[in-house]
Amino acid sequence: MPLRHHSELRQAELNRQANLRRDRRQRLYTKWYYYRILKKRIHPREVAKRQLEEILEPYHALRKAINEGEWTRFWEIFFPRGYGWLRRQYELYLNVLEFFRTLRDLMLRQAAVVFKVEHRTIYPDKARLYVLDKSLLELSEDDRLIVISTLLQVASGRKITWEEIQEIPALRAFVERFIAYYQKFPCKHSAFVLRLTPVIYNYAHLLRSTYYVLRWVPAENLKADPYLGRSRPVSFGITPITYKPDSEVWNAMMYAGEGIVDLNDLLTLRRDATGEKIMVHPLRRIIYSPHHVTYEFARELGKPELTTVIHHCSPYIRIGRKSRTGKILDYQHDPRITRHFRRKFVKELTYYMGLRA
Repeated sequence: MPLRHHSELRQAELNRQANLRRDRRQRLYTKWYYYRILKKRIHPREVAKRQLEEILEPYHALRKAINEGEWTRFWEIFFPRGYGWLRRQYELYLNVLEFFRTLRDLMLRQAAVVFKVEHRTIYPDKARLYVLDKSLLELSEDDRLIVISTLLQVASGRKITWEEIQEIPALRAFVERFIAYYQKFPCKHSAFVLRLTPVIYNYAHLLRSTYYVLRWVPAENLKADPYLGRSRPVSFGITPITYKPDSEVWNAMMYAGEGIVDLNDLLTLRRDATGEKIMVHPLRRIIYSPHHVTYEFARELGKPELTTVIHHCSPYIRIGRKSRTGKILDYQHDPRITRHFRRKFVKELTYYMGLRA
């Protein structure tokens, strides 16, 4: 077969590209394309004129129906538009009336509207607590004893093994819901502490333990309001949150006290800016009315209106051990010592050797 000339090949390629461009123009340059081009090039005065004609079209139709005596068509056009206009005027009248009533009450010192706070009658923390205990009670007696004894041992300092989880598959689910170290953020913490619920209390009763409360709140709500401010100063650990993005979530665990896991044990739920305890509650109230934890933390922040915004995963217990912070807060006269922690030996050694700052 004879070879094609170079010019013929080039001409075939040009024809192919021309056909592709023609097909593309046929796909793109439809009547809607030209309509958009004309709409962009149309004069603004013409656009305003068309908009005015669309607004006045119903009124012209009404006038035409009156002139021609077609009352049936007149009422068909008037009723939908007239009813909407009357409804809008009535709503405007109610808003203006409410405004002047509030203004009159303020002038007569009979009302003072500062802000609006939404209150819940059923707290979600209470519902979660009920679900956790119900899931424990639905286990068989033997499995429940094994799960709760394992949880108590983990709270005492023993690490859970993979063989135990394989032996009892339900153990992993309860560990992830009751042990703070295995929970998901924002209820996660680096401590092996056990969440105390009404069912867990019956098995941990009279065990020497340390109490903790864990609260979490969005950084947006933790910051001071520029108009209302705060009613009291906050601790040094909350001040840096001012520079965090509003979308972040802040959580912190606080030492609440020590006891033998009894309903009459007193737990500290609110401290001042220096760390001194202000308000204590019995364990009975914290377990069966957990909203007191969020209420006291909102007052600690100087913003009581945040009661329905703050959440918590409390209380927690650590069996048989007491932290350094707990010893300082219970036996030292100055709680500010808790701000200064001793660095680890390796860090101190490398610092004096000049290997780190």
